[in-house]
Amino acid sequence: MQELVRGIRETRNRYQIEKASVDVGVKCSAAIAAELNALAPFVISLGQLGQFECGPNVTKPKQAGVIVAKEF
Repeated sequence: MQELVRGIRETRNRYQIEKASVDVGVKCSAAIAAELNALAPFVISLGQLGQFECGPNVTKPKQAGVIVAKEF
């Protein structure tokens, strides 16, 4: 969760998206998705997110920032 929130914050800073809520989709295994979904309220709050979804079938929108990590 910490790595995900750090990546969201870094991306927000890079593209200067401070006050607007953003939607985040995380493509990851079902096991990681279960862990992230359990922590979703914290991820949403700390990342100032509008919507949050994760799982193996999540697709990236055309104009989206990308974070690549070992687990997601």
